[in-house]
Amino acid sequence: MVGTVWLSIVITANLLIAITNHCLASATGDIVILTTLPYEIGVAPDIKQTGAAFDLAAENMTKFNRDRNLTGSMTVKYLFDASTSSLIRSCGDVAGRSAQLLAEYRYRQTDARTCYAIVTSPCDDERGIASLARAFDWPLFTNVLAKSDFLNPSIGSPTAIAASGTFLGYSTVLLEILRYYKWYRATILVEIKAIATFYRDLASLILDRIKILLPETVQFQMERFDMDATISEGVTSALIFARSRSRVIILLATGITARAILEKTGSLEMSNGEYVFIIVQPLEADVYGQRSQFQHSANDTNLNAFRSLLFVAFGSFGNSLDQLNAKIRSRAKTVYNTTLSAAVEPLDSYAIQTSHAIVELFATVCREMDSKGGSNCSSGLATANHVRNKSFHLSTGALYIDSAHIRNLDLLISGFNSSTRVMQSIGTYSWSSRKLIWDTERAIDWPTVDGQPPRDVPLCGFSGDQGICAEKAMSKVLTPAAATTVILLLISAIAGFILRWRSLARHGLAGGPNPADWWRLDQRPTPHPRNSSAVTLPDTRSTIRGDINSNRKVAQ
Repeated sequence: MVGTVWLSIVITANLLIAITNHCLASATGDIVILTTLPYEIGVAPDIKQTGAAFDLAAENMTKFNRDRNLTGSMTVKYLFDASTSSLIRSCGDVAGRSAQLLAEYRYRQTDARTCYAIVTSPCDDERGIASLARAFDWPLFTNVLAKSDFLNPSIGSPTAIAASGTFLGYSTVLLEILRYYKWYRATILVEIKAIATFYRDLASLILDRIKILLPETVQFQMERFDMDATISEGVTSALIFARSRSRVIILLATGITARAILEKTGSLEMSNGEYVFIIVQPLEADVYGQRSQFQHSANDTNLNAFRSLLFVAFGSFGNSLDQLNAKIRSRAKTVYNTTLSAAVEPLDSYAIQTSHAIVELFATVCREMDSKGGSNCSSGLATANHVRNKSFHLSTGALYIDSAHIRNLDLLISGFNSSTRVMQSIGTYSWSSRKLIWDTERAIDWPTVDGQPPRDVPLCGFSGDQGICAEKAMSKVLTPAAATTVILLLISAIAGFILRWRSLARHGLAGGPNPADWWRLDQRPTPHPRNSSAVTLPDTRSTIRGDINSNRKVAQ
């Protein structure tokens, strides 16, 4: 009996400890998000760019709890801040220290009553950070595009959540645009020396993807050309290469370089409406490219290249977030001494938008998990599983995370407005329906002869004498040859007649044959029989007699 009582006491004590630990974590609601993002090295996730969004979201979540008499606070801790900015000047510097700083924080400054999460970037030692997130069982977010390794269970962490889209999402949208217009043949021009690795990474992924696509009616044919835009010949060489192979040219380059390419098309006879250009940017920003760079007021030889332009990038699609945008812009200036670009709104940057969304998302998930009891957000694996196949309505808009822990970004497709001479949004890609959605009131004014989108392969081929033009090309070759032959024959005949005339003229002066008989082949007189006015030919007729009983034939 005593043993049973002690056993009950032990079980009860353990249960109380477990409940107490859970209640401490949930009752206080303390949440800390650790970032291993660089402070200022010139990339989109820099804290000087995204810090204002992180701060405002954390303050709003803390206020949310206080207004509802809920305990707990929300904090964002930057492992790389202004104090270390002089030492961290590149992605390599970040990768060399991020895992060490995260491990030190875990063992020196954490407590059991707080839920933790990590926000990482491609600058980090991805495998090192992923292994720590797995070991600590902390959710692992990223506020920039995730590569395939980030979500690879054998390389990354099972707690990883791609909250800011993936390179795979961009390649999917691009291939759907090509498929929609039946542009199965294209050339990819890559600015190989651009600071951002986005262009090189996306080009490699596109070429890898078309190799594994299931066979369809038409297979994609693509080639890649790495161009050095730092030299004047680099752009020209790239266009000459593309011109001989395709009529669809994908520009993976900064806005400055892409603009220079379009300005070159007139001199290379590529602004005739037969070519289409597709620019893909991760987002609209000074370091990448903006739609405003491609307005074209001049009516010159390059205008048709701009009319044949599609611009693909992350966009907000007209969400009414003016107040939040203004707060982010103001906080960035006052706290981080950063003047955000005036050409686009802060939340049109997926790095800024996702930074704000991650804070709200994690706080929301923690409340949901706590209200249901059992596992709470102190478990990264449980958190990652909780967000699968769910939609969240945040202050920055709706956010859906699929079964693979991916939140795919909504990409805006823009085209040239021939009336206003500026780029305007014309469509987007719906991840729910997996289809392109076009604005029917903003059709593209294609500069082709028939007003239709350019063909990926010209009717006459790339040499101009193939397809339907092959017969015409052959006739063009044969007609001059035949004419030349006739002319040579006429010249030879005339020359022969002249030489013959001169020869006869000389003979006539010497008392020879009459020059009037120049046409005779032989100048000897025609013989006539004497004392006869007719010629009787002998009878050479023969009769063929056949014997039906034999094969013999006798001539008589």
